[in-house]
Parts: sequence; C-alpha cells; structure tokens
Amino acid sequence: MTPEERRRLEAIAEQNSVRRTEQEQQHFAEQWAEMTDAERAEWHQRRALAAEFFETNKSAAAQVRDAEQETVDEGGPHPVDLRSIPREKWDEFVNYQLVIPPDVAKSIEGEAPYDRQTVAAIEQAVEKWHGITPPFFAVMDVGMQQLGRGWKYVPEAAPYLTGIYLLKDE
Repeated sequence: MTPEERRRLEAIAEQNSVRRTEQEQQHFAEQWAEMTDAERAEWHQRRALAAEFFETNKSAAAQVRDAEQETVDEGGPHPVDLRSIPREKWDEFVNYQLVIPPDVAKSIEGEAPYDRQTVAAIEQAVEKWHGITPPFFAVMDVGMQQLGRGWKYVPEAAPYLTGIYLLKDE
C-alpha cells in the first residue's frame, strides 16, 4: 500500500467514525427526550457509580470485599422472609436477598459449584417456601452458584448475603 492510499483510507475511516459518533449522539438525545425525570435521575446515579468504580485504583475484588465489609459494619440489610410480608408490598423488596429455607441450606452445604438442575431446584424450593408465584421469582446469583455462599471475601457477611434474590417480570 502506498502512503497516498494509506492516507486516503485513514481519512475515510475518520469520516466514518465521526459520522457514527454523530448518529450515536442523536440516538442518545432522542432516548433522553423520552425519559422521565425518575429515569434521568437513575441514569445519573448509575453513571456516578460507574465513574466511582473506574476512578478508584482498587481491583474489582477489593471493591467487592469492601462492599461486603460495609454491609457487616452497617448491620444489614438482612435477607427478607416474604412469608411475613403482605404480597401487595413485595414490589418494595424486588432485588432484595431472600432467606434460604433451613432444610435447603443444610442440603446444599458444601456442594458447590452447582449445575443447572441443582440451581433450578434450589430456586424452586426457595419459591415454594416463600410462596412466590408469577410475576415474582427467585434467582441465584453466579457467586452463590460457584461458591455455595452469598459472600465472597468477608465471612461475617453471611447473615446478610444469601445469594438468592427476589425478582419480578415486568
């Protein structure tokens, strides 16, 4: 390739990059215009969290460890037992960790990592114990699937971190 051809290809690539960036900005502006104030506030909050994550010189593992220690230091929140909460209030507990039934906790102790069938069986047992039905469901996070526990670095976080969450189909 001659220097002339290289410069021409670089100019085309730069022009395409600028055009793509302008299209992305226009698309974002259209999405922004359709957002509610609450959605914009949530976007700003997520962006601030992402900035905080990337501005630190701590590794992701160190950040998880610190978050677990902060949970211990603050004393919670504790996992939720939905059996004691009226169903009409369950929306308030979406994304909260759930209490694992004692018999399920005993049967899965020391068995990690779990295969797909075991994960599904545990989630179903938790749903049955709590009385969870659609549109709500229980889901086990990847850490729990791999390690068999909700915490990764701080054992004192065990009472607060079960690794099984309440979610809702929207």
